[in-house]
Amino acid sequence: MKKQFPIMLNSPPKGATFGVLVWMVFCFVLLPTWTVFFMYGLWDDLTAMSWCEIVFNGANIFIIGFLYKDYFGESVFEAKLMWREIAKMVAVCAAVIVGLYLCIFEILSLFAPDWLVLMWEGMIPISVSDIYLTAGATVYGNPLFGSLCMVLVAPFITCGFFYASTFAPVCCNHPWLGYGAMALVLAIPRVGGALLYDNAAMPVALYFAQLPVHMISCWVYQKTDNVWAPIALHMLLNLIGCALILVTGYVL
Repeated sequence: MKKQFPIMLNSPPKGATFGVLVWMVFCFVLLPTWTVFFMYGLWDDLTAMSWCEIVFNGANIFIIGFLYKDYFGESVFEAKLMWREIAKMVAVCAAVIVGLYLCIFEILSLFAPDWLVLMWEGMIPISVSDIYLTAGATVYGNPLFGSLCMVLVAPFITCGFFYASTFAPVCCNHPWLGYGAMALVLAIPRVGGALLYDNAAMPVALYFAQLPVHMISCWVYQKTDNVWAPIALHMLLNLIGCALILVTGYVL
């Protein structure tokens, strides 16, 4: 069991982690309550809102990159040494996740079609995207830059906000508690989403839709002890999700 769920040895500096957590609370709890006022009139303009989402992600990647530059940089060398192991694990886990969601969608289409519409967005495991728009709307409203943002930028934000700042520090001392801490912290964006939409149905659906993805990503992080492994997994999943959105033309 310890071999499958080992204690992690590397985690970001405590000062940088504190800064990321403070910024996360601002983005996911305080900011959504203000957007209704200073973004009034843009809600019906899909293209404008897509750009707002892209700028939002750009600001986050700048902050996280600044705070975690040493941690991400130090992990690059180790990732190069074990790239075969990381690539194999990412491919297997991505296949498992896609298969899992296909099963979930099939079951929901039979027993709860209304929830299937809400759960569809969970195919793209981007926890930050639904602050202003869903990931589907961002990609559909701006196919080129929206897709680039979701595939290349959002994985760093997800891993920086949640995995590096919460899972890694806890997992270094108590491996199993890391998963519980992740489940709690992942609820923070859903609180912001509920406040923004004044409707808890979609945030709750997204939470449970994306939770398996995040748990599997944390396991990949734990097994490799390298932050680039879950980043690579999310890039692959987001690429698949963006392709599905662009091909089907579906927007939530």
